[in-house]
Amino acid sequence: MENTEDGNAFFDDQDQPTQEIKDILDFLTQIKASRDVTQGAVNALADAGLIMPWKINLKQGEKVVPVEGLFSVDEAALNKLDDEDFLAVRKAGGLALAYAQLLSMNQLAVLERLGELQGQILKQQAANSEASNLTGFSLSEDEGSLVFE
Repeated sequence: MENTEDGNAFFDDQDQPTQEIKDILDFLTQIKASRDVTQGAVNALADAGLIMPWKINLKQGEKVVPVEGLFSVDEAALNKLDDEDFLAVRKAGGLALAYAQLLSMNQLAVLERLGELQGQILKQQAANSEASNLTGFSLSEDEGSLVFE
């Protein structure tokens, strides 16, 4: 690939895309194909009436905050699908997506706990940072207590 003053060339000497550009185009083509498959699965779930708003409340410190704009699979509706709709969802790849989402819902408690631990770590780091900013300390001769200077 030829370097120019401002970057890399898009085309080689035969006016063909360089290998780097070809690799990027291949990658983008794969992303588009994957998005199309995923969208087909989501459409099948929606057509079967299996997608609903996901009501989540997460703790942030002492507050409970509602999370909006997320959706989940309605497990009860999934279990009641008739054979025709079930087959349509399966053929579109929606079952794997539905079950993965349903299984992941149980991990919210883990995420919440990780968020709490992160908060504790940040508080500890702040406390450690404040303690390291002390210029010095000494032991008082008369009472044996620490004196910070």
